[in-house]
Amino acid sequence: LNGIDPRPIVNVTGVTNVDPNSLKMEDDNSTKRFQALADKLLAERQAVELPTFTPISLGEATRSQMFGSAAHGWILASAIDLMPFFFLIAAFLMSREPWMNQLIERRKREADDDAKAVHELLNPKLPDNENQTKSEAVERQYLDAAE
Repeated sequence: LNGIDPRPIVNVTGVTNVDPNSLKMEDDNSTKRFQALADKLLAERQAVELPTFTPISLGEATRSQMFGSAAHGWILASAIDLMPFFFLIAAFLMSREPWMNQLIERRKREADDDAKAVHELLNPKLPDNENQTKSEAVERQYLDAAE
């Protein structure tokens, strides 16, 4: 700002008089007042002190700008950081799957399997003794059928 001098612009203002023989650039009264005011203000002009640049650390810059940054950047960074955690959970959840497959009894279907299943559901076997509950009796029935 200290290096800007408006006088060349102020000095070319004025009135252009056009005669049949010539063009003249003349100062009228308002132009003279404008130039006098510009000279007065330039004389009162104060120098502006330039700010000094001091570099800051990367961490300090990150902390000062973290709430002004775009939210999608934080979301993407969080998702990338959490993906290994989700893969680990998925691995834990699926680790029992081979054991569960071994528990399934595989046998050839017979023509009357559906009818037997419906009959067993409609007529559950009652407990064999007084200490056995109804659910234990049904479980025993399925285990006996599997053997």
